[in-house]
Amino acid sequence: MTQTEFNFDLDQLPRPGAFFRYGSQNYRIYEKLLAGGITSDEMRRDCILSHTKRISDIRERLLVLGYDVVCQEFHGKVNIWKIKKLERIAA
Repeated sequence: MTQTEFNFDLDQLPRPGAFFRYGSQNYRIYEKLLAGGITSDEMRRDCILSHTKRISDIRERLLVLGYDVVCQEFHGKVNIWKIKKLERIAA
């Protein structure tokens, strides 16, 4: 892993407790997103119910801060969700 692969912007985001109740499903997903990402398989193993709704809840909180939660194909039918900084388009 090279230094350019690190996303230092994530250090600027609020901690999970600022958005969600400690231990809640949203809290646990957001915590893993801040750590680099979470796969659909991890959410299934962690008994996260309705993970698309959870991701939408987190996305709603992050959009006002200029970030989004994006889904990428990871391996086969497994997807990975990550936090991505939104790019500003000059007017």
